[in-house]
Amino acid sequence: MPADDGSNMPTKPLRQPEPRGVRIRATREHDEIRRWAEAHCAQPATGEATASGPAIVDVNDGGAGIRFNFPAFARFRPIAWQEWFENFEQHHLTFVYEEPDAGQVAQRAYDLWQARGRPLGLDHEDWFRAEQDLENERGAGLSIRYWLVADPEGPRPVESVQSAGRGVAKV
Repeated sequence: MPADDGSNMPTKPLRQPEPRGVRIRATREHDEIRRWAEAHCAQPATGEATASGPAIVDVNDGGAGIRFNFPAFARFRPIAWQEWFENFEQHHLTFVYEEPDAGQVAQRAYDLWQARGRPLGLDHEDWFRAEQDLENERGAGLSIRYWLVADPEGPRPVESVQSAGRGVAKV
């Protein structure tokens, strides 16, 4: 049986206070990270010198060096996904990100529907208003906040990485 290096670890929500309408997620799943990047038009990038090119930005993150470029904000050097994930694995990183919490939106939409006397045919309006209310409460639209969490002792379960509170690179 091959050793579990953590790269096939399932995605788990982190246990910490979350902004309203948002859920914090952590993963080491490469496909999930790519889906997140695609949904946010993010491209793999680095500021560090690597085999594919020179350093272009001084990044103070303990040597992990990987980031994402976003439309209209691409200050890092683009790299291939393969290089990005090699660095991700070499530094024992976990990708932590925010995603909309459909459960909170559904509860808010239900509350709005109840408050209006349970009218028929306005479910889409209640849902969109619930999303907007939650976005207004947290002061943001679709979140692109993410973190790369490094564990200097190597791969461990996500709960251990989160509770250790070490190596967080906020982006």
